[in-house]
Formats: sequence, structure tokens, C-alpha cells
Amino acid sequence: MDLVQLRTFLLVVERGSLSAAAAELGVSQPAVSKRIQSLEQELGERLLVRGPREVRLTAAGRLLEEAARAIVAEEERLRQRLRALQPGDLRGEFALGASTIPGEHLAPALLADLTRRHPSLQIHLRVGDTAQVVEWVAAGQVALGLVGARMGGWRDLAWEPFVRDEIVLAVPAHHPLAMREAVRLEDLADLPLIQRERGSGTRQMVDEVLAEHGLALPPSPPGLVLGSTQAVLQAVAQGLGVGFVSVRALRALGGEGAPKGVRLEGVRLERQLWVVYRQDQGEDPLVRGVLAFVREWALQHGEDLTLPGP
Repeated sequence: MDLVQLRTFLLVVERGSLSAAAAELGVSQPAVSKRIQSLEQELGERLLVRGPREVRLTAAGRLLEEAARAIVAEEERLRQRLRALQPGDLRGEFALGASTIPGEHLAPALLADLTRRHPSLQIHLRVGDTAQVVEWVAAGQVALGLVGARMGGWRDLAWEPFVRDEIVLAVPAHHPLAMREAVRLEDLADLPLIQRERGSGTRQMVDEVLAEHGLALPPSPPGLVLGSTQAVLQAVAQGLGVGFVSVRALRALGGEGAPKGVRLEGVRLERQLWVVYRQDQGEDPLVRGVLAFVREWALQHGEDLTLPGP
């Protein structure tokens, strides 16, 4: 059994016939048939049922299809890692995960700089909340994650500081609180609080910092729980309540009627954004190369946390 046979088998399955696979491979149909027969003889199982118009997988064929896809994918990953060992340009495909704030407000500029320096690198970016991104990294679905909070309970993951961020309270532009530089927690008692979901790094950070100061949000009318920072900002702009958001997201919104950002009195909600990756991937040449670029980029960007002006 070799990779040529496995690739041929998968192509027959995908195209539905030996003749279609032969045409795509640029070989004769008997040559394709011989490769399939060799596989069947070696495995001692019939893999395909040949019909007048298409082929169907047997039970053994379905097992081989699953294994063959994994083998072919691993071979491609090996080739990418070997290409990355070559000096100079990083090459191949790279999966990056990012939570909302890094994904929407830092990753675009970072990836633009990365691809300018390494034009042969193809980046696939997935954006979710912090908990999702950490799960993707742990499962090997993305090689590197940029997230809004460091999460415990992941022994096989490595964490490095990325850039700093600050969380502020977004209030409707014409609300009386928008005229103040800072508000007290008790000022929020009668205002609906618009929150992110529980997997959000923003929500986790606000809860943790307030707890460290012995504080808690006052009881408030029922508010919305939304799945993105942009949704929170739009809800605030519509006067549906107030919400904690990154100053980076607030600054990017701007424009007439945009929510205003105010800080909490006596509490600075600053946080560290993180890079996370699997410890067993830290020596992978491609991961190592991208990680080195991210470290360099972080030193040059991202420390401006000024609130947008009036």
C-alpha cells in the first residue's frame, strides 16, 4: 500500500467512477483499476462495488476512506513542516484562531504584515470566543490562538503575553453618564447590563477584576446576553443598556451616535491578551516561525489604550 494507491482510491470515491478518476489523473482506466485491485488484494477485502454508472463503498471501503484521508493529510502536514525548515520565507497553510477582540481589531493588521513578509504563507483565520479558541488549539484545529484571557485547566498548552487591552463601560452617546470621565458601580444599578456570553474573555476579566477588589456589579434590570462585541456596541447605541467592551472595539466604531466609553471609578480594567499553543507544537518549524513574528509584531504594536475623543 502506498500514497499513490491511496490518493487514487480517494479520487475514485470523490468522482464516483474509475473513468472520471482516470481522466483527472491523466492515466488510463485500466491503470486506475489495477491500483484499486492491488489495494484489495493487499488488504484482503473488497473495497468498491462497481455499478453501471458509479461505484459504491463497501464497509471495508468506508474504513479505508477514513484512514486514507488521515494519512494523506498527515503527509501534507509533514511536507509543510519540511518546507518550513528551509531558510527564509515561511511556506504552507497555517490555521490561526482568535477571540473577538484580537480577531477583529488586531489580527487583520498582524496578518497583513505577516503575509507581506511571507507571501508564500496561506493563513486560515477562525474567530470565536476565548473558550472556543482554546478548545480549537487543544484539539489541533488551529496551531496558534490569540485570546482575551488565560484559562486554567489546560496542562498541555503554552501561554505567552501578546499585547495589553483595557475594558471600559460603553454607554449611549446621549446618556448623562457619557459626560463623565468615570462612573461608580452604584450608578449602574438602574441600567440594563448588556453582557457577552460566559465563554467570553471580556466577561471573565470583568468578573475577576471586580472580585479581586471585593466588588460586584449591582442588581440591575434584565439585559441582553450577546455573542460578539459588535453586537454589544450596537445594542448600546440603540439605547438598550450599557455594556463592558474593549477600548479597541470602541475606538474602531466611531461616528455620529457611537457609544461613549467611561472608566469605573477606582478600578482600572486592564488585561493581558495572550498567545496560546500546544506545547508539543512549540518546536514545529512553521509554528515557531509564525510565533517569532507574532512576538516581534507585539513589541511594535498595541499599547495605545486611549479612549476615543468626544
